[in-house]
Amino acid sequence: MIAAELRRTGQALALGLRPFRDVMHLRGRATRTEFWCYLFVAQLVGAAAIEALAGSQGAPLLAVLLALPLFALSARRLHDIGLPGWPGPLLVGAFLIVPLRSFEPGWYQSSTELAAGGLCALALLVVALRSSRPDGDRFGPDPRLHDRFDPRHI
Repeated sequence: MIAAELRRTGQALALGLRPFRDVMHLRGRATRTEFWCYLFVAQLVGAAAIEALAGSQGAPLLAVLLALPLFALSARRLHDIGLPGWPGPLLVGAFLIVPLRSFEPGWYQSSTELAAGGLCALALLVVALRSSRPDGDRFGPDPRLHDRFDPRHI
């Protein structure tokens, strides 16, 4: 029983690392599981590394590097729910402007920036929670059926 839990945890971590490999891959589909596993892994890595880099010039760079896979992942996630992928990177970019600007000295967040970031966050949440289309579409076959997890492909 413990071995099965460890295997599932390892699979989830490997699935969370897949977007780093597919950082430039805008075609195809990404499941909700892949999206949430990536966010979990990025949060773990980001929290540990940014804490270690606090106050240095490496913290904003690390934040950008951790966010890069999210651009392509959001496009593939939109494909998975049957929508065109081009708004995904725009939503992610608009959502990330506010946190990345917080590294600038003397910067404060205006109500307009807060509202824009909140709307983008809400749109990304809807994209992340919406269920996949069960059939193949113009963006490819259902990844839950045709792209079974294989750790050798990570």
